[in-house]
Amino acid sequence: MIRHVVVFKLKPGVSPARRDEWLEMSRQVHAEIDIVRAYNIGVDLLRLPRSYDVAVVADFDNLEDVRAYADHPLHLSAVELSRELSERIVSVDFEV
Repeated sequence: MIRHVVVFKLKPGVSPARRDEWLEMSRQVHAEIDIVRAYNIGVDLLRLPRSYDVAVVADFDNLEDVRAYADHPLHLSAVELSRELSERIVSVDFEV
């Protein structure tokens, strides 16, 4: 199994309402992508100076599914919005 982790530092001025709208949209579209085995998105609770604002954790059966997911139209709709709201995005993919 491959775990895909992405963290987002939101742009200054992104409202909690706009952020939450993005989170809900992301949950909805990812529920429709059959190669995604598990999907979680949430807001950082500690808000430390080193913290990012939002994290995604998604699980896939294999690297081929991760690659297919990267180009999936539903995923790309969430990516577009995440790029609009974020000043920095980092990710890591590893075997579980």
